[in-house]
Amino acid sequence: MKRTALFIKRYLEEKGEAYIHEMWKVFRSYCVEKGYPPPSRQSFGNYVYLLRKLGLIKLVRKERGEKGTVRHYYSLSERRALEIEVT
Repeated sequence: MKRTALFIKRYLEEKGEAYIHEMWKVFRSYCVEKGYPPPSRQSFGNYVYLLRKLGLIKLVRKERGEKGTVRHYYSLSERRALEIEVT
């Protein structure tokens, strides 16, 4: 789980904001490349939910997706001063 949190933190630092499926696709490719078992889309979404509940990331906007779904875009929150630590 720590690898996932660190990836999300770094991805959002680099991109500014992103939606769950976008982050998951990049993370899944990274895991496969490194030989790690990739998380399911549902598992990754649950992790984003947890980080949001902890106040480490925040919902910044919603946008209609290609197939009529709603994309939820996230960014790092001001509370990130606590940082997502990897020990």
